[in-house]
Amino acid sequence: MDNRWNDIATAAYGLSDLSLAESRAHFSTHFFIESSQGQFVLSCSPFQTDRMVKSYQFQLMEVLKYNGFRQVSLPIQTLNGSYCYWGGEDWWVLNPYMPSDERPPWDSRDLITAAAQTLAALHSAGRRYGDELRAESAREDLGWYYVPSTRWAELSARIASAFHWNELSEDDATFLRSQLHFVQSNADAVKSLCDEWGILSITHQDYRPANLRIWESKIATVWDFDMAVIDYSLYDVAFASLQFGGRECLFPEVSLD
Repeated sequence: MDNRWNDIATAAYGLSDLSLAESRAHFSTHFFIESSQGQFVLSCSPFQTDRMVKSYQFQLMEVLKYNGFRQVSLPIQTLNGSYCYWGGEDWWVLNPYMPSDERPPWDSRDLITAAAQTLAALHSAGRRYGDELRAESAREDLGWYYVPSTRWAELSARIASAFHWNELSEDDATFLRSQLHFVQSNADAVKSLCDEWGILSITHQDYRPANLRIWESKIATVWDFDMAVIDYSLYDVAFASLQFGGRECLFPEVSLD
């Protein structure tokens, strides 16, 4: 087990009388800590060269919170006033422990409707952002897939040329090529409509049940803004439709393994 959690919780956040209740490892490792100041979750994430500058997501979260989006929770700041701590190899973020319902009923029409309303509220708050949040300086050397939807459309030809088409069946390859052609042919028209409708906003980019905290049958918090960017909110709607109408909600028994 990574025992750095104790040193970082003490030195970077000023916590004392610490004990570790539990740790959970996914992509990140989450340490559930009890201290004299309360209960916390200290998360450790490996550095990724193809992700946004770490502080960028917190800027976007601050804008959402300032503009009245209630389901965003900023991390606890370090003693130096930062929302995250660089440990030399990875990033550390501290949040207060927040309870959640153990098995949210994601096959419920009411809960899925509430998730859609929450996403709409996020986009409404996210339409009022500063121009500096669109700056390319907020990005590092991003991979092809970690870009706003309009830029993805511009890069679709490069993506297609590098794709392993031989790993698909002939029917699947034909279908995917037709969809890529559709994207390339209609990107300008869709962008024009999105501009006309004014739906450029802060977008979550990974809006799905696993990133929503449900407490007492209500959506309490939207988590994991590490992929958030300024983009057309239509992308979030399309992505969420696949998630809430698919595996994580209506068909959780379907395995992707």
